[in-house]
Order: sequence, then C-alpha cells, then structure tokens
Amino acid sequence: MTMVLRRLPLALLGALAACQAPSAEPAAARGESPVYVALPLRNLTADPDAPRRVATALQRVLEARGARFVRAADLDGYLRRKRIRYTDSIQSEDARKLAEETGATHVILGTLVAWETAPTPRVDVTLRLFDARTGEKVQSSVLALRGEDFRGLLALGAITDMDLLLDEVVVRAADGFDARGAPLGRVEDPGWAVDRFAGIQQIYVAPEFDMADVGSVAILPLENRSGNTDVGVLVADLLAHTLYRDAGVRVTESAELRGLLLRERVRFLRELDLATLARMGQSAGVRYLVLGSVERFDERVYVGVLQVPEVEFSIRFVDVRTLATVAAASVRRRGDDYTRWLGLGTVHDSTSLALRALREIVAGLHGVHA
Repeated sequence: MTMVLRRLPLALLGALAACQAPSAEPAAARGESPVYVALPLRNLTADPDAPRRVATALQRVLEARGARFVRAADLDGYLRRKRIRYTDSIQSEDARKLAEETGATHVILGTLVAWETAPTPRVDVTLRLFDARTGEKVQSSVLALRGEDFRGLLALGAITDMDLLLDEVVVRAADGFDARGAPLGRVEDPGWAVDRFAGIQQIYVAPEFDMADVGSVAILPLENRSGNTDVGVLVADLLAHTLYRDAGVRVTESAELRGLLLRERVRFLRELDLATLARMGQSAGVRYLVLGSVERFDERVYVGVLQVPEVEFSIRFVDVRTLATVAAASVRRRGDDYTRWLGLGTVHDSTSLALRALREIVAGLHGVHA
C-alpha cells in the first residue's frame, strides 16, 4: 500500500488527506481558506531549479485542500520594489505590508539545505510559517529524508527516484496543515526534555538562569570554523527551530537582526563589542542573546567500514542587562553515537544529526532546573 501511495499525483495526495480529515466543524466556524505568499527558498544546493520543485510540490498539496497562493509575478514585483534581497527570513513589518498589498494571510519561507539525486536521493529543507498580519511565527519544521531511510528487511523498500522522495517530503510537510490548508501551529513534543543521549558533559548554567523562563531570544549567526561556508546561519536557524518547537521560545528573525546590524554599522561579527550587543538586545526586545560557533558540520568520518557524519557546536546565552554569560554548552556527535542493535538508529544525514545535537543542548540546559 505504501508504494502505491508514493506513486499517486501530489494533488491527489492532498485531496485524499483533505477527505480523510475530520469535517464535522462547519465551514463558517473554520474560517476562510488561507492565502499564502511563498518566498523563494534560500538555495544551498548545486541545483538552481530544486527550490522551485519543492515549493511547487507543496503548493499543489495545499491548493488541493483549498488554500490559495499569491501569484509569483505579484510577489516578484513586490520584492523588487522593496529591494528585498534575502528571502529566507522576513521582518514583521514586511510581513504586514505583504498582507496589505497582496491579501495574504500567511508567509512561507525557508532554506533548501540538500538536494542530491545520486547515488540515492536526499532532500533536506527547513520551512517556517508566519501570520502575515502580525508577523508572528506560527509554525516551524525541518524535513531531512534520504531514499535509504525507507530500506526495510532484506534491503527492500529504498526509494531511488527523486520524484518519489519529494512526494514523501511534501506529504510529511503537509501533516502540519489542516483540511483546508491552514497551518496547525506549534505542536510541542512532550518527550523532548528527556530525549537526550547520555546528557551533555560540557555545560554551565548560572544559578539565576532558568531555561523554562526564557520567553524570547535573538540568535546571532554562529561563528563558522567548519569547512562549509553556509553553516553559521544554517545552524542558527536549526537552533531557532529547536528552541521554538521544543521549548516554546520566541526567536527574533534573522532579517530583524540584519536590520539591527546595519543600524549599528557592523559589517563583520568579530566587530561586535559588549556595548553593541547590549543595544541590539534591547532593540530586539529580548533579554538573552545567543552566540556560538560551529566547529564541525558535514565532516564524514569512517567507523570501521561505515561512513557517518560528525558535528560539533558550542553555544552561550548572554544576559543583555548584565552582559554576563549565564548558560553555555558544547556537544560533539557522530552518526554512530545512536547505533542500536543490528545497526539501527545510526544517523547518516548531517541535518538530522545537527538537530539531535542541538536538541540535546536545549534539553540539557532545561534539565538543570527541571
């Protein structure tokens, strides 16, 4: 049955999902169908057409449920007039202006992290949704799938076709939307605080800091010491997703931070001093700034004959009022750290491994006072 569903057209998949969803609630009570502005995905891959394929596939599923999308031509005109260059993030004021000009109710944006077709397909994508009228984030998701993830007993079931894997990615992304194509919002995972691997050994938490009381933070792009030029911003985005999804923390959008850096005339992160950090935190309306570094990302290491990814991060929370570091943690993980019986559980994807490591950091900081 699973293989049959993978071969259904995307629009039909969306229609089936809509038909199977509960429909007892009157249409008037459910409200009007959402109207989306889909900003072009930031592309970290070598395929210039891949972001369009991902966005088009998701749009088909949501339109099959009744959602509407602002025409690409109308969006392009707006982006040119406003001279918006970066589309992987948005300021709340720009979101509200988009709502006024286009009638959009929500904004979809994100980053295509990986798109590989050989030897087996792989897709990694981050997605965030915002209420266009308020500028508030209402949903965040990270999807990382490889064709090999579907290999079952006797080495059967692996997906070797990119179109089929993209179907899987989009169907899972659509799980975050209701029968009319509206976002379901943040769904907290009740088990997140105990989902950690042997704890975090290198951790510091000041007596006055309690992760449970952190309502909002601003995350600066992490200092990148790895061999991948894009991961400083990417890991900051993954950390923002983890804090929002697991701990309910509101994270200032990177577009807002870019505006603050421009206002402070900061060209490079190394130019930031404590006084500038304090002003930026106060302007962003947050008590804590998060800084850190990426030591390793997507480095591949051999464990016997098995090749697995390795990641290493360090992060710290700085109190804007005192400029003191009130919490800090670092973690280094390899994909085989999670191997169980018969080799199950090994993580082969760098994005998935990074999410696990960051989740352990957040859980570790939270667990100090839990």
